[in-house]
Amino acid sequence: YKRQDYYTNMTTAFYDGSSYQAESLINSYTYHYNSPSKMLLGASLAIGGRAIISVDYDKVWYGNMRMKTDGLEDAFAADVDADLGTSENYRVGLEVVPIKGVYLRCGYAYYGTPLNDAAQKYANDGNAFFGTYKTHTDNISLGGGLRFGDSSVDLVWTISNAHYTNSMMYYYSYVDDATEILVTGPTLTNLRHRTNNVALSYSFRF
Repeated sequence: YKRQDYYTNMTTAFYDGSSYQAESLINSYTYHYNSPSKMLLGASLAIGGRAIISVDYDKVWYGNMRMKTDGLEDAFAADVDADLGTSENYRVGLEVVPIKGVYLRCGYAYYGTPLNDAAQKYANDGNAFFGTYKTHTDNISLGGGLRFGDSSVDLVWTISNAHYTNSMMYYYSYVDDATEILVTGPTLTNLRHRTNNVALSYSFRF
């Protein structure tokens, strides 16, 4: 079991320059957390000292996460069971050595969503209050490296595409001070966020 202590602090400042500060007593929070189970498989193949191919696969069971704390076990388990399931991830990489000291690399990675099928369907059916969640991410990387003496220089370019569930636009319209109605708009589909990252590194042995 883990224990965390916490407290709250509030400060209020007034226009006349005065202020008021209050602080709560120190409270404690004790819990025991079971992280998701994970299975990892990997293999690599060296080809004549000139190339290496590697493949990794892992599966994560997010649905078996559990937390024991102050009578909230059932509520936490219900939330996990309602939304989370299993995630499958794949990674493939290739490194080629065309000449001594020069390394060329490329790779692909796919990371699945922790959401279960029911949660994804609920989100994609246009439920305004469910939110937008990542369904999967795929990465493509290209790079190379130089080795000279005890030093090396490596350059990598990674393109990451994150895909999301559908998102419904909505707002509240107030008829009068006591009446409000929910107005829903179009559903945004095929949501994707692309990022490009370039990293340059230099290392040496001493």
